[in-house]
Formats: sequence, structure tokens, C-alpha cells
Amino acid sequence: MKKPSSWVPAQLTQQVGLNWGEAGKAWLKALPTVISQLETELGLKELMPCENMRLHWIGHALRGDSEVTLKLSIPDVEFETELRALVRMQVLPHMVRLRESSAEGGWMMLERIRPGSPLSALEDDLAALEIWLTHIEFLPANALDYQRFPDLARWCRALWLEDMPNWLAPAVLQARELYQTLASDEQATLLLHGDLHHENMLSDGPTGWKMIDPKGVIAGPEFELGAMLRNPYPDWNASAQLESSLRNRLERIAADPRFRFERVMNWAYVQSVLAACWSRNDQQVGELWLQVAFALDRLGR
Repeated sequence: MKKPSSWVPAQLTQQVGLNWGEAGKAWLKALPTVISQLETELGLKELMPCENMRLHWIGHALRGDSEVTLKLSIPDVEFETELRALVRMQVLPHMVRLRESSAEGGWMMLERIRPGSPLSALEDDLAALEIWLTHIEFLPANALDYQRFPDLARWCRALWLEDMPNWLAPAVLQARELYQTLASDEQATLLLHGDLHHENMLSDGPTGWKMIDPKGVIAGPEFELGAMLRNPYPDWNASAQLESSLRNRLERIAADPRFRFERVMNWAYVQSVLAACWSRNDQQVGELWLQVAFALDRLGR
């Protein structure tokens, strides 16, 4: 028996339709049946959907004596790359554990992280940054990684889309120029998470933290800080405290010998504009990402 339509929330329906069009609508229509089938095939008990789903369906369940998380996605190239990155990064102690998966079926079963509160739940922004810097892990890229994961050119290709709206075009021109300078001498020797913002680092036990949802990007270490610096979205981006909070973060990062500070600033600008490009069909969202880029400029990027 398929799950009720209430298991597919409106926010998920809206975002999947916006990002995947007709393919997304077909996936959403089949989703209640697919969830029921996987529940039976994987031997899941007490399966319940999570709140705040946007691009993926996520639920928690029991499998035997273990708590697990089931994640369903449209089985496209992006999902395959994410799954490949997760498999590759199982060697990292702070990466969520993968229990079972199907690239063709578009699902993965993960350990459940408890209590699972995101880094954004901490009121002390610098304390959150300290946790992030402590738990970040760099994985040297091997020969096969260069073939299986996106490089900077592929990851940043949205900067060169032709249908760029007028409100975004000036920042894009500056970001393109800056990207070309950075990419020309990037020491792309690491396989990075690629999207390690506050919502992708969850509390694990009383003192631990784990990373989720790696994208897998080949780049240098400074590139990894971009997602963290422009988040958490959206409240922080629209806050009157954006510039002062960003300044405090950057002062702490400047003291970290693992990073070349100028490259951190410049990649953060490029990635903030890139995030706006990804949201070009929603000006309200895109302009929130641009606020970070403009703040970086004011801080002397």
C-alpha cells in the first residue's frame, strides 16, 4: 500500500518541480509507492518522514536494532556523484556512515545521527565556526577521483550561462574574472565535500559532529570554506549583522595556517555569486546570496 500524499510535503513538491520540471513531477507522483516498496524490501519498521524536506525525501526508521535514515532522490548524475563521494569518503571518521544504496534506484540508507541538530542551531557563531574548523577533513585526490568527480570548471559552469538576469549580470562578470585568476594557479589536489555549510554538519552524541551530503569536488583547501562563509541561509544572509559576523569569521580563519587567506576571500566571493546563479530564477533568494559577495567586497576582498 502506498504512503499517503501527506508524506510528500508541499515544499518538496515545489522545489523538485522547480529544479527538475516534468522529470521531477513524475518522480513525485511515484514517490508514495516507491517509499512503501523500499520499506518492505529493506525491512524497515516505524518509518516516518522528516520535516523541512526541500530537494530529497528523507525519513527515519528502525532496521533490526539499528536506527537508520532513508534518503530518496531523483536518480540523476548529481545523485550518482553524491553517492560516489559518500562511498569514497567513508574513510573519514567524521563522515556519516552509509549502510546500503542504489544509484539506479535513487536511494541511500544511512546511519541515523542523534541528536542530529545542525551547526546552525548554535547561538554562538564563532563557536560554530570553531567546531567546523576542528572537524573539517581533507582527502587527497587519487588518479581515479580526477575522472569521477567534478573539477572547478564543471562545478562553476553556471557562471557562464547565457540567460543571466540583469540584476545578477554585473556580479557575474566580476566573478568570472576572479574565477579565471584563481583557477589558473589552483592547487587542485584534494577531494572536498564541496557543500559543507552549517546544515550539513550534525551533532552526533554529546560532543561529536558528523558531515552529511558530500558533493565531491576536486579543488584546493580554500575552496571548501565558501559554503560555510555564506551560510546559514536565509536569515543570516539578510541580517543586519551580516558584515560584522562575516568579519569575525574571517579574522578567525586568517589565523589558521592551513589556508591562504586571500584565496579564501576570493573563492568565497566567487561561490556566493555562483549560488546566486543557481537561484537565478528566484531573484529574492539569489539576492540573499549576493549580499555575502557584496559584504566581502566591503571588507576588502
